Amino acid sequence: MAWTTPRTWVTGELATAAMLNTYVRDNQDALDDGRLAIASQAAGDVFYATNATTMARLAKDEGKYLQSGASAPTWQTVTGYSTNVMTKTGSYVVTTGDAGNNGIILANSTSGDLTVTLYAASGNANRIVQVKKIVAANNVIVDGNAAETIDGSATQTISAIYTNLSMVCDGTNWHII
Repeated sequence: MAWTTPRTWVTGELATAAMLNTYVRDNQDALDDGRLAIASQAAGDVFYATNATTMARLAKDEGKYLQSGASAPTWQTVTGYSTNVMTKTGSYVVTTGDAGNNGIILANSTSGDLTVTLYAASGNANRIVQVKKIVAANNVIVDGNAAETIDGSATQTISAIYTNLSMVCDGTNWHII
């Protein structure tokens, strides 16, 4: 149904059924055409615009996150972002296989300085590695892979017990967060 521009009524004018149908009923129908019926919504549902005049409903999907898309948002499963915790007592080269996307290394430097070498940044953007010194003795040195840096430095040293160094990879280097 198309919208008809309303007219100005004058005193004493006879309003016919055809006029009322055009200016009242048909215009109300035209307004209703763009309205979203939300009688079947549920807690957690998301409503979004599909264009300038139309809304749509996306039913909730428990345990998933909402991702915007080119035409519509979608629910996505969280994968690959589990936390892997490892305790190391000697120098160690971190791998993506054991650290995953969020690796935590508890560094026990009782036997001497312990060096944790990060994996290559290339192809690993958005991965996080955390290193925590869990004993008072000696130092824990965190070393970037090859010429890669951690906040602009080749290495970072943790000397105080219970100090944590959290780093995120940008695909080229590492940044302390």
